[in-house]
Amino acid sequence: MPNELTSHLELAIAFLKMGALIFGGGFAIIALIETEVVTGQGWLTHKEFLDGLALGQVTPGPITIMATFVGYKVAGLTGALVATLGIYTPGIALVILTTRYLNRIQNSVWARAFLSGIKPATVGILLAVSLRLAMTMLPEPVGVAFAGISLFILLVFKMEAWVLILAGGLLGLILG
Repeated sequence: MPNELTSHLELAIAFLKMGALIFGGGFAIIALIETEVVTGQGWLTHKEFLDGLALGQVTPGPITIMATFVGYKVAGLTGALVATLGIYTPGIALVILTTRYLNRIQNSVWARAFLSGIKPATVGILLAVSLRLAMTMLPEPVGVAFAGISLFILLVFKMEAWVLILAGGLLGLILG
């Protein structure tokens, strides 16, 4: 039992920490999750992480799916619950604590300066995650080509991302 308790405690701490650092939306936290669960804790292999990430992209709520996936791999159903609650608890607590002071916070020079620093850092994190994922997930020229075409379609034609994800899945089935 101590092992199970330790796993749950480690999951709770890891996902509370990650939940407290979510800025810039779901993709910004992918690098943090990868560093924690693959490199830091060794809970998942890089392939397992990418499988969980892919699963999260074809379902609603990719961060919820990723947290639940990691928690389940580490400690079963209760681990899934611990990780999922952990990722959201800091954000929920922050909303509850700051709602009363929202007008003051929004008009604060300090808060605006803080957020203006977070924005470029988040873009940098997203670019780093994208490059790391591209190097891992695109070992073949056809994958690189489809990624380039997808990027072009997203930027030029503003197509919904889910359509491209579905098309990529179908392309994978066809190319086997």
